Amino acid sequence: AELLPYKIPAWIAGKAMKIMFAKNELTRKIMTLHNDKQDIFYCCQSVYQTGQELGVKMPILEANMKGISL
Repeated sequence: AELLPYKIPAWIAGKAMKIMFAKNELTRKIMTLHNDKQDIFYCCQSVYQTGQELGVKMPILEANMKGISL
């Protein structure tokens, strides 16, 4: 049940989110907070660093991290 929202086709999810953002102030505020580039970059760095410490192979993330700049 927890994964159900991730299995919804993108076009349906897009329409649902468009309605939610238009009519729900709390949803708009949450998405504004998720749009903080520095916060997202911090999360990416944390995941990347933890993966390195654990010896996880992550070639795609590694390549993307090299290309990121604030």
